[in-house]
This record gives sequence, structure tokens and C-alpha cells, in this order.
Amino acid sequence: MEKLTDKYLWKSLKEGDLNAFAVLFETYYPLLHSYGLKISKNEALTEGSLQDFFYTSMKKEKILVIWKPLRPIYLLLINVLS
Repeated sequence: MEKLTDKYLWKSLKEGDLNAFAVLFETYYPLLHSYGLKISKNEALTEGSLQDFFYTSMKKEKILVIWKPLRPIYLLLINVLS
């Protein structure tokens, strides 16, 4: 079995593996939530933006293939919360 790297997890998610989604969510949600609150002090807006991001990421036909996930996600949050 391949090591659970971000690359592997995103690839698995693209193939429909919901366990990969759970690992990505549990790993990145707390970090992104904290970062989002630094950009916008509005907790509801931050949580809604993250919910939208993870929901979109989970939909197989719209999978985001991100090899270096944090930078694009941070940029997404900056755009949504600005």
C-alpha cells in the first residue's frame, strides 16, 4: 500500500475513496479554519466557505486534483473571504 501522502489521498479521492476524503478533511479542516479566521473574523462565513470547498472537493465530477494542496486552498479562502 502506498504511503498516505497528500498526492495519494487526492488521487484516491478522485477515484471515489471516501476514506481519503475523511483523512483530508480531518487533517486540513482545523488548519484551514484557523487560517480562515485570520482572514475573516466571521466564523459563520469561514465555516460556510470551508463547507463549500470540501463539498465541491467530494463531488467526483468536480474533484480538485491538487498536488500541493495547502497553497491553492489558502488562495481559494482568500478569494472567498475577501
